[in-house]
This record gives sequence, structure tokens and C-alpha cells, in this order.
Amino acid sequence: MKLTAELAEKVETLYRENLKKEFGDSLRFDPISVEPSENSEGEATFQVTIVYDGEPETLNPRKVLAVMTSLTSPLTALGLPPTTIESYVPKAEYPLLLDLRAEPPWGVDG
Repeated sequence: MKLTAELAEKVETLYRENLKKEFGDSLRFDPISVEPSENSEGEATFQVTIVYDGEPETLNPRKVLAVMTSLTSPLTALGLPPTTIESYVPKAEYPLLLDLRAEPPWGVDG
């Protein structure tokens, strides 16, 4: 299934709700971007980039895993692959990530 803007918004909302449930107010997550992608086998999936503002040690791996596993059924119900490619990026590093994504091979070669 193609990842439309409407579906991307639904996925973002699911992530926001589950991140809030697991982390409360200990971290701020913004932005959360959802983009089409492919996994290592070339299968269609999507990339979720979650930018967090707060201390990195607050990003508890168990809570991150709880968010990911809690989304399996809701994503499948939306007709999307149950697994995603996720990246948690500190807010301070996000501008660099955007710059890197704009350069080839990821960005459009001007």
C-alpha cells in the first residue's frame, strides 16, 4: 500500500500517542516525519524519524521498544507494513540530518 499524506499523518498521530504514553513529559518529540522507504530486501516500508528534545539518557530503550511493538497491530490495521525503519534523532543533530538527506545519493542531484 502506498503511503499517502493522510496515512503518514495517521502514523505520526499513533507515534505521538504512544510516545506520550511511554515517556510522558520527560522528552518532547517534534517533529516526527513519516516517509516511504524500502527495507534491506527491497520491500516497501516507511521511515519514521523521531526528533527528541531532552537528555539522551532519558530515551529508555525499553520504552522505545514498547512504542514500536505497540504499533504493530494499528499499522497493520491501516494496511501498512507492521515494521518500520525508525530513527531517534536528538534535536541538536536534526539540522545536520536534513543537510545530509538533501545531498546525493538521498537528495536530488542539482
